[in-house]
Amino acid sequence: MNDNGRKQIDFKFSKNWKTFLSWYDAFVSKAKCAPRWEDQIEKIEECFDSTNPEVVDWKKLWKEFKVWFKEVHDEKGLVTWKEQQRQIETLMLTQLRELNSEQFVLVFLHKGKPEISMEKMDYWTALSLKEKLSGNSNGEGGNEDMDRITIVNLSRLIK
Repeated sequence: MNDNGRKQIDFKFSKNWKTFLSWYDAFVSKAKCAPRWEDQIEKIEECFDSTNPEVVDWKKLWKEFKVWFKEVHDEKGLVTWKEQQRQIETLMLTQLRELNSEQFVLVFLHKGKPEISMEKMDYWTALSLKEKLSGNSNGEGGNEDMDRITIVNLSRLIK
């Protein structure tokens, strides 16, 4: 937690890239060719989600990455792996900053009927409120009339 009571997100870039590159090198050694791009994407997501699950909107990241890659490739003719890594990191960090914006609401079932909180909040406030309303795993605390409490990023709904 930092001074604002917010969880510190550490993407562990060095560790996760090392894991990915070890997987990549082992694949190339065995198959004598590079893995398909789709498999590389899946492995990158797996590596980073293992340390910070459900923080990155991967669909959005890959869409933005594709646009960036095309622009750089058209300009330079070649995009190095280091450039690609740095761009993926930049896109992840940009998304992380969005967590501090008041664009999150809670949706839930209240006595079995779907409802939405009208108060927009940052992700950290929404997470704290969700935990308070859900109670703990022993059934202590929380609101018994509420079920399936979910944090929704409003900016992802509008595309």
